[in-house]
Amino acid sequence: MKSARFNLITIAVLLTFAVAIFLPAASVRAQVPPGRTAPVPASPHGLIVDRTPTYKWTGVTDATGYQFQVWKGTTKVLDRTPDTSTCNWTYCNRTPEVTLSYSDYKWRVRALVGGVWGTWSSYVNFSVSPPSFYSSFNGS
Repeated sequence: MKSARFNLITIAVLLTFAVAIFLPAASVRAQVPPGRTAPVPASPHGLIVDRTPTYKWTGVTDATGYQFQVWKGTTKVLDRTPDTSTCNWTYCNRTPEVTLSYSDYKWRVRALVGGVWGTWSSYVNFSVSPPSFYSSFNGS
């Protein structure tokens, strides 16, 4: 009887750990802690091929809107102010209808909390590049 009880407890503990590892915590929201007003840009970054990328950032508690900008050198090429309808439990995102040229860019985002614009995030650099092409055709 004692070994059956021990086995049942062992199974319950292992099941608890398995659930904790494989299921996300529904009550945890990937947001900037209260009091901090700068969202964190997630993507795009690095080298991308999409000329109309989706801009994605962490949400800010109690934010009612956001502003994000895209710069090509010293020229602003995009400035949008989406509301929080672009947010879910993990990230906020927006895909504007602006086609970028093949070039280097940087972008940043800030949040509107209590009617006041917060600080800008750090810039995130990305480059839009045409897709690479490979052909095994050898001419014969």
